[in-house]
Amino acid sequence: LTTAAALLLAVIVTVLEVFYKRVAARNACILMLESQVYINVLATIFTMMGMWINNDFKALREEARIFDKGSSSYTVVLISGAVSWQFCFLGTVGLISLASSLIYAVLMTASLPVVPILAVFFFHDSFSALKAMSMLLSIWGFASYSYGAYLDSKVAPPQ
Repeated sequence: LTTAAALLLAVIVTVLEVFYKRVAARNACILMLESQVYINVLATIFTMMGMWINNDFKALREEARIFDKGSSSYTVVLISGAVSWQFCFLGTVGLISLASSLIYAVLMTASLPVVPILAVFFFHDSFSALKAMSMLLSIWGFASYSYGAYLDSKVAPPQ
């Protein structure tokens, strides 16, 4: 399932890049924001349908009731999380439209080792061998891409 999600994300960012480069060249900013709204509305509809089918709205009320800081703080956490994700997605779309989906993938891969390290320091999370292996693989991938780009820049004549 994780591999399928990664492949779906790769397809989505590639299609977005093609869309922005070919279709949205004239009104890039407006079209970028419109596409962001459409994608998020569609995602919200699918998420709400899944929550309705699984009766997760009752579980949200229960989670809010037992939240340590109170139900109003729980609501603030949910809303601030949703808003911060919207900024993340907007930055993603901006990066794809202004640079490329490859740069997005490289930066995403480079940020992967940072999250477990921050979790260990701030949340005192355990650092398992699986986390260490995944961090090493993502660092290796980023280093391989960086070295390949370096070699390509040495071979290619300046433009």
